[in-house]
Amino acid sequence: MRVRQVAEKMGVTGSTLRYYDKEQLLPFADKKPEIFSAILSMVLNLLLGR
Repeated sequence: MRVRQVAEKMGVTGSTLRYYDKEQLLPFADKKPEIFSAILSMVLNLLLGR
């Protein structure tokens, strides 16, 4: 999942999502892309009720 796709699902801009990551405001974020993507997908599914 790309930053743009995640940002769209969260309702923020890509730059906002990158800022959150830079400021460590995404506690579930892992620097390994495959882990970040998997965890973020799970969180988004929970938030979106899927």
